[in-house]
Amino acid sequence: MGNELRRDDAAALQLCRSLKSLINDIRNVVLCEGGLENCLYDIVELNPSRTIIIDAAYGGNIKPGDLVELSIDEVEQWMPLSTHAIPFEISLNVIQSYTGRTLEVYIIGIGVESLEYGEGISERVLETIRSVIEQIKAFLRQ
Repeated sequence: MGNELRRDDAAALQLCRSLKSLINDIRNVVLCEGGLENCLYDIVELNPSRTIIIDAAYGGNIKPGDLVELSIDEVEQWMPLSTHAIPFEISLNVIQSYTGRTLEVYIIGIGVESLEYGEGISERVLETIRSVIEQIKAFLRQ
């Protein structure tokens, strides 16, 4: 999830685009601009049993470029609320209701440096994106 016009908030979008270009058979990557509520239909159509949600995270001990796994309860605390019109947990409940499945959810936050209006991801966050991509490439070569 992310917003291209709020600098590091675009980090997850960039990571997902890189994954799609890296792995041709990834069909189940949904680029979700804005909040999760903007992609509910696309996710329901995939009928997933599990999902990984990646978004910008900030505050507390999260530093720019950090990768953190968050629980659903922590999402509202560490992810930018201004870009999510519907609470995260409600969006997940909608997906589960429409698919009729219990959804196994992993939430990954990427620590941001700036959520100011503007384009371009900070270098520290870009380094993290590149590192994650390299780790996935190494995993796929095994």
